[in-house]
Amino acid sequence: MSDMVKAFYRDILLQVLSIESRKRQVSERLLLTKSDRLRLRIIREFLSLDLDKHTLLQQAAVVGFRNQAFDILDHLRKLYGVEEYDLLPDRIREEIRHTERLLLPIVNEIKYPKSSSFFERRLIQEVNKYVTLQAREYVKVRL
Repeated sequence: MSDMVKAFYRDILLQVLSIESRKRQVSERLLLTKSDRLRLRIIREFLSLDLDKHTLLQQAAVVGFRNQAFDILDHLRKLYGVEEYDLLPDRIREEIRHTERLLLPIVNEIKYPKSSSFFERRLIQEVNKYVTLQAREYVKVRL
């Protein structure tokens, strides 16, 4: 593996670490916020950071595959919990799509309050619960 590829991956990991640190700060704010309107904005920020993280790791996977950097690919496989190299890109894309699906109703509710259907409001409640659970885990971890 070339030094440039290693340096690129280290840079990606530093950016991911920074994002994880920001997610921890956002988590603290989320858990202390009572206002539903403000919570939606914080949830959007949390999910956007998560999306940024997966996008960066997707870039790392692409570089890893192009350069046959199996150290990087092994690390990413462990991170995403996949056994085979071929499954890694699909798993990362799945995480990106999942996060985008969670983010969409939040963004729509922020932009167009009062226009959500019953189903969308129920979905927003579930996203709120999901992100709140993640936030509780984030504040437990020291980065």
